[in-house]
Order: sequence, then C-alpha cells, then structure tokens
Amino acid sequence: MATSIQTRFRVDGMDCAGCATKIDTAVRRMPGVVEVAVSAAAGTMNVRHRATVDLGAIEKKVTGLGYIISLASGQSTAAKQNGCCDHDGTHDGTAASHPPMHGQEHVSAKGAWWQSKKGRLTLACAGALAVAYGIGKLAPPIAPYAFTAAMLVGLVP
Repeated sequence: MATSIQTRFRVDGMDCAGCATKIDTAVRRMPGVVEVAVSAAAGTMNVRHRATVDLGAIEKKVTGLGYIISLASGQSTAAKQNGCCDHDGTHDGTAASHPPMHGQEHVSAKGAWWQSKKGRLTLACAGALAVAYGIGKLAPPIAPYAFTAAMLVGLVP
C-alpha cells in the first residue's frame, strides 16, 4: 500500500455528533480515503488519504452536505496539493513569508462570535425575548402572544 497523507480541515456548522457522523460517512466512502476522524466539538476533520485524492472533491462533498469547510492550515487546496512553500524555499510560519497562491487569500482568524450566522440568530432570539418580556410587563394580557412570537424567531431556521 502506498504511503498516506494526513490533511486537517476546519468544518463550520457542525452542531452535534450526528453532524460529525454524517460527514464521516460521506468522506469515508470516497475513493482513496483511508481514515477519517471528525470532531464536532473542535470543528475539525482529519483525513488520511492517498496522494492521488482530490482535496477539492472532499471539500465539495462536505459543502454539499451544508457545512463550510477549509484547510485548517489556511492554504488553498491547490497549494496543499502542489506542495507548500516551493515559491522561494523559505517559510517562517508567518503570512508575510507565504504569499497567497493561485489568487486565494490565506484564511484569517475567525471573526467575532456575533458575526457568524448562529451568533446573529442567538442575538435575534435574545432581542425577541427581551421585547416579549417588556410587552409582558406593559400589557400582561398579550404577553403569551409576544412570547409565542419570540419563540418563532428562534424556530425560523
């Protein structure tokens, strides 16, 4: 058997072990994949695969399941497959010593939690509950309707 390569991905959007299992099953069935380890808690996926595996196909498979995936190292798929750091032979681990390849930028650090889709939904739910609480104090007869409306905000997704 040929030697295998391990690639680490960052997967956003996993909420539970069921999500991790769905991703694991889909990627494990792909040709050339030797082993898959998905962690919903860490939001990562480690894939041990043959050198001939198209990492873009793995990314497409996981994206098709409804998750956002990127290489954990921040390199583009093409850069990872073509061998990183062959541009000038030097690399000190900083973005300045590793210019973007193939027109793709390096993945920057994740933004603040409230900038994510789930963060905005959480804030919307909190706001709706605060408004419902205020309405309940000002007009108690319509409080049940206000809280029902606030619950529906959380059920929208």
